[in-house]
Amino acid sequence: MKINDFDPEIYGAHLVSYSVEGCELNNTYFLAPSAIFPTRLQNKPRLRKITLTFDFEGSDTHEATVKMSDLTAILQKQAELFMPDKFYYYCVLTGTGAATTKAPWIEQCTYTLIGLRHGPLETVVINQSTNIFVEGNSSTECRYIIDTQSKSIQINNITVNNISGQIVIDGMDSLVQQDGKNKFADCDMVSFPILYPGNNEITITGNATVVIQYYPVYV
Repeated sequence: MKINDFDPEIYGAHLVSYSVEGCELNNTYFLAPSAIFPTRLQNKPRLRKITLTFDFEGSDTHEATVKMSDLTAILQKQAELFMPDKFYYYCVLTGTGAATTKAPWIEQCTYTLIGLRHGPLETVVINQSTNIFVEGNSSTECRYIIDTQSKSIQINNITVNNISGQIVIDGMDSLVQQDGKNKFADCDMVSFPILYPGNNEITITGNATVVIQYYPVYV
């Protein structure tokens, strides 16, 4: 496995075991008074519990404990896991178990995280209205990177005015920027862009090159 693109063994951490539980469903439904069948309401069944157990090896207990502390600090900041099942998981650390001394030079610790299962970042470049096919099996936030000479551009139900640089509409980080600066004031939208598994229609009104980025999400 990898954590944030590095091998945890550089911290003397050897993966002993791991588990990935099913995703939280929390399905909700509505049953009209005259209906026979319930209607499932939209939800995002995506987060799941992940457990990792590592052995940390050092020259002595102190060094093993320092390595364990270093990895814990990294997981607290950001945890992008690439697991043996070949999926990526964007995670938040939710807890650590008590350290166990297995030998004078080995400390063992179990981490608990909650994460989103996804594939690698996908990038699609378009310059006219078209359909794009989205991998995965759950809805996913996406990012539009827009280059245009026009002063105004519309992509699906999002309109940006007073354009004088590169526009980024980022549904993953909830940002609207022009050349790295806030552009919310000139953006007319109800919600950030979302893609759905399968074909998605992207309508561009105006001349522009649009880079669409997203992570395929799997339940």
